Amino acid sequence: MKKLFIPLSVMFIMTSCAVTLPLQTNISDNVLLMSKNKDIKVNYEVSSDVKDGFILYKYEYKNGTKSENNKAFKYASETGLKTIWKNYFESKFNNYSINEMNVTIKQTQFYLREQSTTGIGFTMLTGNTQSIVEAHSTIKIIVIYKDKTYQKDFDIVSNSYQELQQMQAGGFKSYQNPTAQKSQLIQDCYNKGIVLFENFITSIL
Repeated sequence: MKKLFIPLSVMFIMTSCAVTLPLQTNISDNVLLMSKNKDIKVNYEVSSDVKDGFILYKYEYKNGTKSENNKAFKYASETGLKTIWKNYFESKFNNYSINEMNVTIKQTQFYLREQSTTGIGFTMLTGNTQSIVEAHSTIKIIVIYKDKTYQKDFDIVSNSYQELQQMQAGGFKSYQNPTAQKSQLIQDCYNKGIVLFENFITSIL
């Protein structure tokens, strides 16, 4: 009798016990290097419609079948967003400058998504499942500078490859920690938002 193989991520979705993803709020070295120091005092406000707690998780099989769950994973999404932007503003702007800019950043959407790249038949035969995991964030930015208002919306995506192998003795072998991977993806996604903001205000200054 063949065993029915269910990808680990889908097992998380099916279980009633939520997985808490660790909070990561580091600005990447690449972002720090490409971001210029600005002789501007920034008055900023950062918020998120997606509060700390459960986050939406979407799963898509290779055949197109989709499922969603908002009780599978927990993350401090608003705290993480506020912290990483605070670190950025405090490191790249001059709080003592007489030249001022007002910035409002609001996250309107945030979720995780996994797309299987292997069919169910292949997975049942080999015990191997491969997928692309993504973090999605939509932010709305309003900048007021020298009495002019600028506005921009960004849809941000970060992704990485995931591979799981079912073991004969039961359980799964992962080539990287799935929980840490998702946490890193969220941090990467927020870092991408800073890069997009940098490009945006460069066109303003």
